[in-house]
Amino acid sequence: MRNPIPPALGYRRSADHDVAEHHPQRNLRAALELLGCCQEERPVRSAQLACLAGLIDESSVRDCLFAVANTAHAAAAEATWALLVRGLTGPNRAHAAVLLAYSAAVRGDTVLASIAVGIPLEADPHHEIAALLDAAIEVAIPPQKLLRLAHKSARLAAALGVEIPQSSV
Repeated sequence: MRNPIPPALGYRRSADHDVAEHHPQRNLRAALELLGCCQEERPVRSAQLACLAGLIDESSVRDCLFAVANTAHAAAAEATWALLVRGLTGPNRAHAAVLLAYSAAVRGDTVLASIAVGIPLEADPHHEIAALLDAAIEVAIPPQKLLRLAHKSARLAAALGVEIPQSSV
């Protein structure tokens, strides 16, 4: 019989999880590596998506991943966030939806951004990033101004020792 818990989520429930929590640099690198695998236009394995879902549950990793929306890999990352939103439930779905909403918003796709940002707000009306992003979309803040979050996220990643090169915009 197959284990119903995806490997990454099962790991997050294991005793080793506490050790992993104290390694945001390693976890961020792993998330970026998984996003790179998703970009290579080959089928993404469920185990890879499950692992990525577990990694974005960690706020220090998730906060850095907003930077990916301003990279050459933004489209692949956005497609991956969409896959996660379709396949997850609960808080992990909300985390992926915020990343999807931000990515769509900086591209100027306010329709997708509005739909995606509604997911975490439905689960938690006080979700801070989702509420701020929803307000930014509502008042039509230009995508260029929204990129400040990507730049801030890139600086957070750099503070962890991980470079997320930003597009020159």
